[in-house]
Amino acid sequence: MSRLAGKSVGALVLPASFATGVRFEERQRVFSLFAEAIAGRFVHLSPLEQAFPMRAIVTAISDATGEAPVIVLPSVIDDFPDTRHNSGAYRIAILRQIESFENGISTFDLRSASEHPGLAGLAGLAEAAPQLPSPYRPVANGDLDRFLLVSPHGDVVSLVLPVVESLRIDSTLSRRFPGARADLHRVRRHSLLAREESAPASEPSAGVSMAGLALDLIR
Repeated sequence: MSRLAGKSVGALVLPASFATGVRFEERQRVFSLFAEAIAGRFVHLSPLEQAFPMRAIVTAISDATGEAPVIVLPSVIDDFPDTRHNSGAYRIAILRQIESFENGISTFDLRSASEHPGLAGLAGLAEAAPQLPSPYRPVANGDLDRFLLVSPHGDVVSLVLPVVESLRIDSTLSRRFPGARADLHRVRRHSLLAREESAPASEPSAGVSMAGLALDLIR
């Protein structure tokens, strides 16, 4: 395939990314083995037809049994001019979602929070509060929604929480998997550059500015 990159095939000129891009369907078996080795159990991998920003934390969801994580990956990654780096971006996406599934904010529950001295009061209020539609919804987690609704400045917390969680996950991966640090740094750097290129010309709101600044500082 690499021999064709940049050359004309009939009237078609193939881009260089045609050679270096990695397609999920072609590496699914390898990525599945990698994910299961990290998670220590069966993991579902599901392709996402439209690419998502690699800096985004996509929380793996549970399958029908409620036990096996379902990791969603883009159908192709061609962000880098090297096939190995694009494969590395897939591995980072897998590592992030496994960590989020096992230890992330989606695992928050009021019973555990009530046992924490600093959270017991709010957890009690949240348990007593009626279940109302949450305007925040940083993740699909009913307990966390209820906790934020009774928390002072819950709207601000809901904005900052995913940013802090993103930092926590990447810091955890950097410590646990030293061999993945180069890929992690490369993906984070690419995300930052993509953010700068897509920054709106108009002045954003204060909340959006704060979240954006936090992301820039940690990446």
